[in-house]
Parts: sequence; C-alpha cells; structure tokens
Amino acid sequence: MRFIKEPFLQFLVLGALIFVAYNFSRTAEEAGAVRRIDIDGPTQDWIYSNFSKQFRRVPSRLEMGALIRSHIEQEIKYREALTMGLDDRDSIVRRRMMQKFDFLFSSAAAGAVPGEEELQEWYESHSEEYAKPPAISFRHIWFSPDNRGSRVEADAAAALTALRAGEEAEGDSFPFDVTFDLATPAEIRNVLGEEFSDVIFEAPLDEWSGPFISGLGVHVARVTERAPGGLLPLDEVHDTVLAGWREAESDRILIDLLAELEASYEIEIDEDALVRFEYLPDAMDQAE
Repeated sequence: MRFIKEPFLQFLVLGALIFVAYNFSRTAEEAGAVRRIDIDGPTQDWIYSNFSKQFRRVPSRLEMGALIRSHIEQEIKYREALTMGLDDRDSIVRRRMMQKFDFLFSSAAAGAVPGEEELQEWYESHSEEYAKPPAISFRHIWFSPDNRGSRVEADAAAALTALRAGEEAEGDSFPFDVTFDLATPAEIRNVLGEEFSDVIFEAPLDEWSGPFISGLGVHVARVTERAPGGLLPLDEVHDTVLAGWREAESDRILIDLLAELEASYEIEIDEDALVRFEYLPDAMDQAE
C-alpha cells in the first residue's frame, strides 16, 4: 500500500491509463472508419459515369438505386475479404492490383507537350519507326504447280521468252483477287511470301523478268512503277510521333518511379534456398 502512495508510481499508472485509453479510442475510431461506407457525390458520379459509358445511355432512377446497392455490397465484400486476408498470396488479386498500378502511372505523360527541339531529337533517334517503306507496282503471270506439276518452271520460262519477244503468254488463274499497285514489302510478303518480296524489289523496271518462286507457285513479272522509301518530314507525322514520345516518356517515368520505390525497401534474397530447385540450362550454357 505504501508503494501506491508514491508520486512516481502514480504518474506511471496514470500515463499507462492515458496510453491505453488513447489507443482504444484510436482503434475504435479507425474501426468506425472501416465500417463506414460513404456514397458521396464523387462516388455517385463514378457509378453514374461507368453505367453511361458501358450502356451508352444514362440510368433510370431505379437503375441508379440498384447500382448503388450493388456498389455497397461489393464494397462490403471487398473490405471483409481484406480483413480476412483473402488477398494474401492470391495471384489474380496481385495481378489486377499491379495492372491498376501500371495503368495509373502508364499515362503519366499523356498530356505532356515537349518542345519542338526535344520532339525532333526523339523523332530522329527513332527514325526507323517513322520511315516510309519503298513500294512498287507490278503485273505478274502465275503458273500453278498443282496444274502443271514438274513442267511449272519450264512453262514459266517459256512464257517469259515469249513476252520478251513481244508475244502473248497465258498462265493460270490467280487464286486471289488482288492487284499490286504501289505495294510495300510487307503487303507483298503477306500474299506471295518473303522470298518473292525480296527478289521483286530487285527486278528491272518496265521489263518482264523471272521466273520468280513464291509460296503459291512460279511467276513472271513486270515492274511498272517504283516509289522510294525514306524518312517522312516531322510535320507529316507530328501527331503519331507525339503519341510515341508520350508513351516512351510514360514508360521512363514508371521505370524511374519503380527504381525510387525499390530504393525505399530493404530487399533480401535467400540465395542458398534457390539451390533447392531443378532448373533448365541457361541459354548461354546451352550454346556452349
């Protein structure tokens, strides 16, 4: 009883009671905040806007009430799931949250406007992305391996000789309704294959040449027009270049942000534990 009357002990007890009372009230306050769901103006705007964008019309008042009810139920489920720790080690939840993180910061430079010198410099350093490909126009006569068998190349060579002599030559009916008017290498590859695309761009102008092998058979062809490729002036592709710059700048901002955030974490990897697993050989090991 004598100790209870000591002023220092009384001070300690009183301090402890105040600390407990403060923490209890704080916990209760935080718990109240967690249990409170506010359907305030911004929340209603978000619900209303989502419905309008999805269905391309505004909701009825009855539908708005149902949407709010659904939002409340989803919020309750979400909060209770977090409280129960259902998000722990859930790959789907983690992936969705990472996607939202990326989406939040991936448009960081969406409204940024670089100076013309900066945009020009970026454009020149990525010129291969904005170069106009070469293009050619050509006529061709096709010879089908299915129709002609082992004679297909000989028939094409004979047709080429006749055409160069100013005579007529007839091939087979080409299976696709397509003409090659200022076609790019990619467009020609899509129809006739890479091998044909490569050789036709080396063919002489205004002269029948071949035979050329394609993925469909054998051809003789006459190139009638060439359009050289090259870098387009910036003013012709300004909007496309600006969009590319913004995308690259957003990526840079995200990378810098992640590096800054990572620096604030203490990361430790148990390298010894990694030896427990079975691994495929690394690419370098396979090459050796």
